[in-house]
Amino acid sequence: MDLIPCGHIELMNPYQKHELTKDNVTRLRKFRQSVSKRLNTKFYELPKDWIKNQDVLVWLFNDHAKNFDLWFYPELLDINKWMYHLCCIIDSDMFSYWWDADKIDYVKSSCNLAKYCGRNFTVWWDADKFSWKESGSSYLASGCGKFFDVWWDAEKFDYQYGAVQLAQYCKDNFDQWWDRSKIDDYTYKYTSRQLTSLSDKFDIWFEADLFMYDVMDNAHQLLERCSEHFDKFWNPDKFSKEWWFSYSAYMCKEYTSRFDIWFDKAKFNYHDNFDNTYRKSYGSSKWRDHPTGRHALMKYCSEHFMSWWDRQRIRPNAKNMELLEKYCVKWEDHWRKDFILFKLGEESEAKEEEDDW
Repeated sequence: MDLIPCGHIELMNPYQKHELTKDNVTRLRKFRQSVSKRLNTKFYELPKDWIKNQDVLVWLFNDHAKNFDLWFYPELLDINKWMYHLCCIIDSDMFSYWWDADKIDYVKSSCNLAKYCGRNFTVWWDADKFSWKESGSSYLASGCGKFFDVWWDAEKFDYQYGAVQLAQYCKDNFDQWWDRSKIDDYTYKYTSRQLTSLSDKFDIWFEADLFMYDVMDNAHQLLERCSEHFDKFWNPDKFSKEWWFSYSAYMCKEYTSRFDIWFDKAKFNYHDNFDNTYRKSYGSSKWRDHPTGRHALMKYCSEHFMSWWDRQRIRPNAKNMELLEKYCVKWEDHWRKDFILFKLGEESEAKEEEDDW
């Protein structure tokens, strides 16, 4: 059997029909040496079908993907069996080397094509052959979103598996794909976090009874992305105890003007409450510049001093005194006495230490 290479370089032929560039001569030599070493056999003593060995193929995909045009022979590789490797590992620029529409089993290959071969969408797309079920639809939305107008078919799309990806990757096409009657309540709940990025469509998609407030990051994204709809979605009972623990400081800084609506002295975390999610929004190296707990109240909500002040929760110490003097001096009649006694105590201790020396 005469094997026909996918490119113009004939791997098993010592004499090339086409003149090779210097780089390709070097690449070909090194590849042959690598194969010989791997198989412990002189290269030209290898059988013609040496590439068919499964272990060898795994090695070639993993170690020589960039040399795909050297070792891929269509006759020796079952495209459908190796579809994941071809789509995921081989560079999309080499797609034309292996693609053969007549050999493709779309039932087995649709997911891999949609997930990894978006750049070659116009080559492989066939609406009649594509397998829309389950992950096929979700990968179509996530991997081929920019071709939405080409592939979209509301009757074929599997909303149960792909609604989340539509909300995440096809936001600009919301008016075309949104159909609440095709999204069951269970799917809606797990799509709710991604829907928060569609603040301009809030009145269409938001359902307070189904939105998953109890997932802490969902609640945060609602506040972060849909702030202009605060009065519509805010319900203090929907926000968990864990959420209040982590995001009390966030509310001080980002929702100062709505303080009278959201503040709850019994729920607010007066202690440190700067979790990793909030830190990331400012960069890991800068989060310490933003006060937390009671310190956030002092800096951002000083005008509401009488609502949050509590002698039991805010005890005299140097940091509290520093911030109260800086931001809350207008209400010093309520805190100055306790802090003066604290200051005098500090000075007395310092004097005693000095005398001991």
